Amino acid sequence: MAQSEGNNNDDNNREQHNSNRNEIPKTITTKLLIDVRRTVKSNNLTEINLSTNLLKNESNINEPVLKDSITEISVDERTTKTKVNSITDKENSNNNLHNESCITEPLVRLQDILRQATDVSSMEIYAALDLKKFFIDITAEHIAAYTNDVIVAVCTQDIGTLRDMHRNGQMLQCCNRHGESIVHMACRRGAIEVVRFLSEEAGVSFRVRDDFGRTPLHDAFWTVNPQMDLVKMLLSNCPDLLFISDKHGFVPISYVRKEHWSVWCKFLEENSDMLLPKQRLIKRQ
Repeated sequence: MAQSEGNNNDDNNREQHNSNRNEIPKTITTKLLIDVRRTVKSNNLTEINLSTNLLKNESNINEPVLKDSITEISVDERTTKTKVNSITDKENSNNNLHNESCITEPLVRLQDILRQATDVSSMEIYAALDLKKFFIDITAEHIAAYTNDVIVAVCTQDIGTLRDMHRNGQMLQCCNRHGESIVHMACRRGAIEVVRFLSEEAGVSFRVRDDFGRTPLHDAFWTVNPQMDLVKMLLSNCPDLLFISDKHGFVPISYVRKEHWSVWCKFLEENSDMLLPKQRLIKRQ
């Protein structure tokens, strides 16, 4: 019963979770901004409201500055003229903010570091869903071990309970039927001590992916606050994860929040020795 409840609750959480980050925000918001501007020119109130609401909803994902930049659309009932206030000003302000903190996106900085170190013109990316032997295979045993008790212990970072489970023979290399493991879960919460226990004591592998092709490193980069030590732990264990893309073609560092660009650029520069392709395992699989 516990296992069934865990999967049902997890399916609901997963649906909400994936709806929140099904796309990288910078990709979709640009298109929707164009749609808003186009419909404003058309004076079509229905289309304007639809496009603006879509933009507001999408900007909830990862774009707080963009969200605030969308103001009320005022409609002159007599002339049906419409206007969207301050979008351009807010965009410029947003760009200036990033220019002041870091003019380079972390993915671009990573590519630069690799180019300088290897003289390779482009970074080689591996699609997670195309790698057949790199990730561990999901079995019925892995899914059965993904119980509600395990989920609660990970979410509450109860390492004592996890340790007892491991000592009593409970399998902790477990995941739901979508491939999302408790390592994904711990990384998404920035629970570094849980991840450390799973790796060092329980022998849980980081070479796991969900059915979107996301690895634990995707979740580690997507945390609300930068988790440098967590990312360093994952890279030390399996540097290949940095070069593996999800279903949409995004590598883990693509999920870094814009307000943290400068922090992650500095991290890459200070830890460039961990990023070199010569350390990767994919070539040797």
